[in-house]
Amino acid sequence: MKTNFFSVLAFWLLPALILSAQNGVAPISKAPYIEVVVASDRIWLLPEETPQGELHARILDHHGKVVLEKTFCSGAESWWLDISALSPGKYQLHLTSGQREYFERHARKRSL
Repeated sequence: MKTNFFSVLAFWLLPALILSAQNGVAPISKAPYIEVVVASDRIWLLPEETPQGELHARILDHHGKVVLEKTFCSGAESWWLDISALSPGKYQLHLTSGQREYFERHARKRSL
């Protein structure tokens, strides 16, 4: 009777163990992709889904110096950075998700 019980138990548990070994460990969830739209005086951040917690954004100049930093919380209604004070040049946008975007700010042409 005991051997019959153990054989039935093994019969039901063995497939479950094999399937879990084949599937492996569940993948680590990644942060959602954030579309970055650079306008003349603002950078808009458009996430495909609202990130949980906070998102830190840093803008670095071509020397790697942080020139602008901003933190967005999940409840924020608009996600944008004001870059109107930045001088013309090449910059990098770093997000805490690991995403990096490169952009160039041009001097405004003024006409009379």
